[in-house]
Amino acid sequence: MTGWELALGIWFGAVAFVYAMVGHGGASGYLAVGALTGMDPSALRAQALALNLVVAGLAAWAFTRKGHLRLRILVLVGVFSVPMAFLGARTPLGASTAKLLLGLCLAVAALRLFFHPWLARKSEHVPRRKPRVWVLGITGTGLGYLSGLTGVGAAST
Repeated sequence: MTGWELALGIWFGAVAFVYAMVGHGGASGYLAVGALTGMDPSALRAQALALNLVVAGLAAWAFTRKGHLRLRILVLVGVFSVPMAFLGARTPLGASTAKLLLGLCLAVAALRLFFHPWLARKSEHVPRRKPRVWVLGITGTGLGYLSGLTGVGAAST
């Protein structure tokens, strides 16, 4: 193993650790590290998917065990998102369009993190209720397809 491979492994491990702490798989982080280091995008998508499945699976298990994740919601969103991620990965998309789309998604995620305290305070006064199945279906469908398009949710062959 070369020093470069070891450094890349450390970066991927750090991304996995940080993302898993908040219940995410880290695929966008793996894609960012790979893009910054000049990895082959087609190989990177498959690696990001594999790492994402392992880390997100472990995070989902830990969060469910601690009572922070409702399994019903996870299953319903997954039923809709997984097939759509597969279809999104099979949708032809130019490299520049894919990079732009991934950049927009990362910018939206960054804004969501930035405004999290304000959104949390605002939602304290809203009564909680079970999400409807059709809302979970639409959410899973849209997020699944988008993740497939950007390479976060599925690998293309």
